[in-house]
Amino acid sequence: MVEFAIQAPTWAKLSAPWYKHLLRLASADFLPRAVTWRSDLGSHPGWKAYQCLIAAKMGGEAGLMEKKRVTERLAGWINIGKFYSDWETYRQTMDYDVGRRLFTVVALAEWIETSSV
Repeated sequence: MVEFAIQAPTWAKLSAPWYKHLLRLASADFLPRAVTWRSDLGSHPGWKAYQCLIAAKMGGEAGLMEKKRVTERLAGWINIGKFYSDWETYRQTMDYDVGRRLFTVVALAEWIETSSV
């Protein structure tokens, strides 16, 4: 199902008025109608999961989102001052857009480390 979802064309995933319209049609035979056509989640439910992931990783856990670790990997490629500023802004405001930006930088740092081994 996940591979199918990833490979589906964008128009099929975002067709109005039903998000993931093609997936809903494909699952109609084996999921209850109430699940297949539910609309009570509001916007994209993945955003909430992504937001929780960012918040958890920014919450002081060592490892993936450790400032020093990230900046050492990306020194010379990113504006370190902006990164630290965004980090503090996110810690104070939990602004989703700032957190998403930070998470993208962290993912890049992780990719660089695993790709250059």
